[in-house]
Amino acid sequence: MRIFSSTGFRKSPLSISVPLDGTETVPGLTKLLQRRRVDALEERLGLPRGGPQPTRRYKGPYVSELTMDSLRQSPKPWPAFFMGDKNGTSRAPYNLPADTTMLLDRLEENFVFFLVNYLTIAAAFGLHIILQHPWSIAALICLWISRRQPSAVRGAGPGVSQQAPVQGDTPQLELGISSLCSLAGYVIFLMSGASGAVLRCLPLMLGATFGHAVLRAAASEYKAGAAQGVDFRELWGGGANGVRQGGDPWRLPKELWVALVEAGIGAASRVANYVRSTTALARESVGFRHGPLAFGRS
Repeated sequence: MRIFSSTGFRKSPLSISVPLDGTETVPGLTKLLQRRRVDALEERLGLPRGGPQPTRRYKGPYVSELTMDSLRQSPKPWPAFFMGDKNGTSRAPYNLPADTTMLLDRLEENFVFFLVNYLTIAAAFGLHIILQHPWSIAALICLWISRRQPSAVRGAGPGVSQQAPVQGDTPQLELGISSLCSLAGYVIFLMSGASGAVLRCLPLMLGATFGHAVLRAAASEYKAGAAQGVDFRELWGGGANGVRQGGDPWRLPKELWVALVEAGIGAASRVANYVRSTTALARESVGFRHGPLAFGRS
């Protein structure tokens, strides 16, 4: 062990897995320890462990399958958007997802189903911001002009030659005007105060959209035999029956807490590995420069 440290070796050349100085671990051991910590936390919270993975209820269309035709559809009826479509059932239009699987299903289904409604509300907020800051109209006009392609790059298409070449400095002039309009548009937009309004409304819009998509009961949940969400009163033992049938009403918060802890452990492990590897490289660099001389003097 002493000869390895004197010559600059930080681990045995005969094995890449067994640590010499206690600064390295066997590959896979760190992940195993992390998994044991997460399993112990799940056991303390009373979450079910093992068994088959839950299957997702939602079968599409998915977000990845959205096209421009999806944006051309008319918005869903606003009463159904806000108050739900119970179809003769007694389920509440808003409730807490029972678990993370239902949360993911509901989030994707509602986002796809009410996409045009969300965009309509966002457009209404944008129109309100424009009316509150009239100078933003001039900024939008300047940005629209800057997006127009100059005649030098506006051709007939691939494989088709120009009928007549552009004469003079027209392309350079149009390019300069486009750049000037773009700069003027950004400056006017910033000076008009519309940028600050957008930054204030954007988190509100994203939070409201996420909250509606998560808490609004999806259309497929009203079908017979579908899993039910958790009424907010059931979290504290209230509701019609006092106790929810079929599971723990606090399962979703517990699963989210476990996921947060697992992500934190993984991030801390990656940071520790980075620091450990950087320190090892620095030690190896110093040992390579000074180790052979020290070994020769000894």
